[in-house]
Amino acid sequence: MVSKGGRIKALKIITNFLFWLVVSVEAILSIIFFGPKLFGIETYVVASGSMTPKYPVGSLVYVQPTAPSDIQVGDAISFHFADDLVATHEVRENNQTDQYFRTQGINNRDENGDVIPDAAPVPYDEVIGKVIFSLPFLGVIYQHIKANLVVYFALAIIITFMLKLVSEKVKHNDVEGQNDK
Repeated sequence: MVSKGGRIKALKIITNFLFWLVVSVEAILSIIFFGPKLFGIETYVVASGSMTPKYPVGSLVYVQPTAPSDIQVGDAISFHFADDLVATHEVRENNQTDQYFRTQGINNRDENGDVIPDAAPVPYDEVIGKVIFSLPFLGVIYQHIKANLVVYFALAIIITFMLKLVSEKVKHNDVEGQNDK
C-alpha cells in the first residue's frame, strides 16, 4: 500500500516531468520551425512528389537566399511560379547571359524513365534561394502548427499553467501532510 505522502510525491514528479516535457517540446519546435528565420532562411513544405525521393511530400525544406552566380547545376532551388506558388526543383542549367535557370523535378519522368525537364525557364528574379537542408515529413506538422498557431500557443500556455497549478497544489498538500504529523 502506498502512503498519501508517496502518492503526492509521485504526482509531484509526474507533473514536473510533464511541465518540462511541454516546455521542451515547445522550445524544440520553435527552434526547428521558426529559428532559421532569424538567419534569413525561409521554410517551405514540399507539396508534390516531383522531388521524391530527395524531398518526399511533406518534407520541410530550408531555403537560403543565394546569388544566382553561386547556384550550380544539381543544386535544388525554390522559386515562385504560377499564382503565389513556390516550387522546389533541381537546376539543370544556369544561363547567366540571359539570367534564367532550367530546372527539373527529379521524379518527373517519361514512359522511358527519363527525367522530364520543366517546360519554362525560371528567371533569376523569381528565385527565392537554394535549399540548404530538409527535414522529411516535418512539413505536415509545420503547416498544421502554422495554420493554428494562436490555438497551439494558447493551448501550450493553458497546459503549462494547469501543470504549474497541479504542482503547486501537490506541494501545498505535501506541506500540510507534513504539518499533520
